[in-house]
Order: sequence, then structure tokens, then C-alpha cells
Amino acid sequence: MSDKEQFLHNLSGELDAMERQIDAIEADVRAEHPKAAEEIHDKLKTAKARTFELKEAAEHEWEERKEKAHSAWQDLKEAFSQVRSRLGD
Repeated sequence: MSDKEQFLHNLSGELDAMERQIDAIEADVRAEHPKAAEEIHDKLKTAKARTFELKEAAEHEWEERKEKAHSAWQDLKEAFSQVRSRLGD
């Protein structure tokens, strides 16, 4: 597996794991912080879109799209962390 394939594989796995974690607390988040629930789902959607764009990137676009995918992942992790802290987990 090339470095690019490994990076994509790892990122996809991390996104899948994050989505499961979001799903696990979704009912509580929607009940207590509906706006935060919407925000975290928007960030998840963005992270998935950036990952797809990275998969489709031409060689000359790879680094730029990799940075965007990484940034979207970091935004998602931060939003998830904030939501969990609001719930007191």
C-alpha cells in the first residue's frame, strides 16, 4: 500500500469511528444542544466530502487537498470534543 493509500485508509477509518461515536451520543446532543448536533453533522459531512475529494485528487492536487481533508478532520474532532464536554462526558 502506498503512503497515499495508507493515509486515505487511516483517514477513512478515523471518520468511520468518529461517525459511530457521534451516532452513540446523537439523541442526547439533539435533546440538549440541537444547534450543536446540526453543526457536528455539517462538519462530518464536510470531512467526508474532503476525503472523497482527496481520493479523486490528481497528483498535482494531492498536497492541497490533503491539507483541506486534514483541516476538516481537525474541525470535526474539535466540535465533537466540545459537544462531549457540554454533555459532561
